[in-house]
Amino acid sequence: MSFSTRLWHPNVSSQTGAICLDTLGTAWSPVLTIKSALLSLQSLLSTPEPKDPQDAEVASMLMNDPDMFERIAREWAIKHAAAPSNTTWNPQVHVSATSKPKSKQTLSREEEMKKYHGYNKELIDRFVNMGFDLDRVVEAFEFVHIDKNNGEDYELEEAYMGDITARLLGEP
Repeated sequence: MSFSTRLWHPNVSSQTGAICLDTLGTAWSPVLTIKSALLSLQSLLSTPEPKDPQDAEVASMLMNDPDMFERIAREWAIKHAAAPSNTTWNPQVHVSATSKPKSKQTLSREEEMKKYHGYNKELIDRFVNMGFDLDRVVEAFEFVHIDKNNGEDYELEEAYMGDITARLLGEP
């Protein structure tokens, strides 16, 4: 799998469109579906891994000059993907339809953190941002016995990502 549209991302070759994602290569398993592969790809695109790059130049720019990285990524989106040139990113506009209602968003920080059952918020939110319900993501983490790592963020191994995704998608 590769992109035919050029994009500026550390885990995608800016020359060939090749994707640096283990689930598409060495970590592929018959249990993975197209849907789970696309979810893994969505996660990679929204959470770049500059320490494991497909394109070292892009990764270096992301780590050393994030403003320039963002500017060039935007230019490439306009030039190569026909992105609108007169818009700005507003995360509030791009909230998924499964996000929490406003009344729940007013919970205190402590009450909100209890919902994560000791897992790091950013770790869980990577899956929530793909459109999965917070409670279902936490349940999937507990079902797969994911380490809470004392509430610290860390990168999940590809096999665990596949197991969690399969659980969230109701696959065996």
